[in-house]
Amino acid sequence: MVLALPFAVIHIHNIIIGTTGYLLFVIASHILLNLHKKPINLSPVKYTPFQILLRAVFVGLTISSVVVLSSVLNPFWGGVFAMFPSVTFSSLIIFHYYYYSPEQLFYFMKKAPIGSLSLYAYDISAMVLFKKIGFIAGSFVCVAISLIVSWTLSRLQNIKRFS
Repeated sequence: MVLALPFAVIHIHNIIIGTTGYLLFVIASHILLNLHKKPINLSPVKYTPFQILLRAVFVGLTISSVVVLSSVLNPFWGGVFAMFPSVTFSSLIIFHYYYYSPEQLFYFMKKAPIGSLSLYAYDISAMVLFKKIGFIAGSFVCVAISLIVSWTLSRLQNIKRFS
């Protein structure tokens, strides 16, 4: 949110400047988060049906509050709050409540900057494709593009200098 505000306030709408700034912050964040290399074992998470239901309700309420903020304030603020609360905040709370300590959550979030590239791929492709092929077909293509980026990032994770 803090990084997006200057672009909105000074009305910078250049995709090259925005993408360059975003990539610089992703690289810097990735480097800073990976300075601490102490290994930690994260056990796989298995949810009960009740936990899945609670998670769905919690995330749904979080997303609903973002939609309300968007209508009460304006769409810009809805967009600003959409990413952090609906994805990151709810996931961290659920993971911490059921499974992980704060130290383990740090390792869970270490991959977030690089992982955000798949969201960025979806956003950029949606910006281009929704106008050309419509919302429904565009959504399917954008999800496919995002999945390809995610798959590629997961393959690159095996390279020692990248992970």
